[in-house]
Order: sequence, then C-alpha cells, then structure tokens
Amino acid sequence: MIACTIILIVMAGCYLLLDASMTLARTARDAYASTTITNARLDRAKMVAYSALSGLAENGTLVDDYGLPSSQGRFRRVTTVTTNQPQSGCTQLTVTTDVQQPGQTAGCYYNAHSMTLVLTTYDTAQ
Repeated sequence: MIACTIILIVMAGCYLLLDASMTLARTARDAYASTTITNARLDRAKMVAYSALSGLAENGTLVDDYGLPSSQGRFRRVTTVTTNQPQSGCTQLTVTTDVQQPGQTAGCYYNAHSMTLVLTTYDTAQ
C-alpha cells in the first residue's frame, strides 16, 4: 500500500511537470508564430505601392499559423495605417498580432506582438 502511494505521488509529480513543460512549449511556439505573422505583414507592406498602403488596414482579422485569413484562425491581426506620421510625407504601419488563449472563449487573447514600419515616397522628378 505504501509503495502504491509513493508511485502515485511520483506519477502525479511527473504529470504536473509534463503539463507545465507542454504549456511552456506551446507559449513559445505561439510567440514565434505571432512574431513571424507580424513580420510577414510588414514585409508585404514593403511590396505594395505607396499609394495603396491604406488598403492594408485591418481590424481584428483572424489568421492561421501562416498569416492567411481564416475563420478558424487562432491569431488575431490588427494593421493600422496612419498617413503623415511621424512627420509629413510618411506613412506609419503598425501591426499587432496576438493568439487566442487555449481552452478559452473566442474573445480571450494574449501574447500580443506589435511592430511599426515607417514608409515614405520620394519625389524623383528633377
């Protein structure tokens, strides 16, 4: 009986350790994916014509692990486009991506990553 109790305590401890390490691994993976999705959106902005940057604005678009829009996406991405910021002639893009809390309702997000890019166009006519 004592041996079974000791084995049970050891197994419970192993389970708690495994659960904690799985949670940590999932959090690290989600943070990496969130950062990658945010970077990809900013890289996309660099390839868009300056006059079309305002078309990149989005508010809470659900995306999958690859940054593609999906109604089942675990990540929420917000892109704000602000003209004449930080100074006249510049356009500032801020992308924020966060991940849905595992096992929670659809509106519970955490681990937000934000990055900002400032683009400008130069008059090349002489």
